[in-house]
Amino acid sequence: FVITSIPDELLGQKIVLALEDIAGDAIQKILEILTQLTSEKKVQKQIIPKKVVFLKHFPTTHTGKPDRKKIQQLVSTGYNKFIDI
Repeated sequence: FVITSIPDELLGQKIVLALEDIAGDAIQKILEILTQLTSEKKVQKQIIPKKVVFLKHFPTTHTGKPDRKKIQQLVSTGYNKFIDI
């Protein structure tokens, strides 16, 4: 996973959780956990991602690490579907 952001008119930036090619069961579990954290107020709502985006593959740097700049560009351009939390 990678935490990134997208532009937001009100907040300036919204937190986005980018996930790489995961199975449907895992997707459902992640969404349940995020929803539970938000509804039970176990953490401040400002640090919970507002959206989740799924990428088939993360672009990587020459060292094999996720390329955060390219991932943010993909997410910011609306390249992928978002799920609101």
